[in-house]
Amino acid sequence: AHLSYFLTGENRIYERFGQHGAQFGRNVPYSSFFMVPGAISPGAWEVKTRYSHLNLDQVNKGQYNDITTGFNWYWSDRTRVMFDWIHPFTTANTVVSLVIPGVATTDAIELNKQIDNETAGGSAADLTGRCVFSTPSGGTTTVYLYVAHH
Repeated sequence: AHLSYFLTGENRIYERFGQHGAQFGRNVPYSSFFMVPGAISPGAWEVKTRYSHLNLDQVNKGQYNDITTGFNWYWSDRTRVMFDWIHPFTTANTVVSLVIPGVATTDAIELNKQIDNETAGGSAADLTGRCVFSTPSGGTTTVYLYVAHH
């Protein structure tokens, strides 16, 4: 389940016949983010929360559940900054983690920046940087940095 709200008034566009079938379209801010002397535009701000559930009881791997909450800051229709706090709650025998591989009981704070450069042929080349701050129960804080190019 996913719930979001745009603080700046935008809304999600649902495309019945999108590139991959029915899907949400690209979010387009009313005005792209900019700052110049005497003027500022905030871009689009979206607050969000999500509940996820993964049942692996049939293969004796437990259940993974999490609540994610955070915000997206859309600088333009192709650039956004995402901030998420992910709080998992799992069964005792869970061995799967959607946050940190091999650690199923850790909270995580993620900060992502995504730049989407759609090419003329309709495919997308994304550059995503991700920084995850993770503290397993009773453990020390670990920082994971990811950069991915698709």
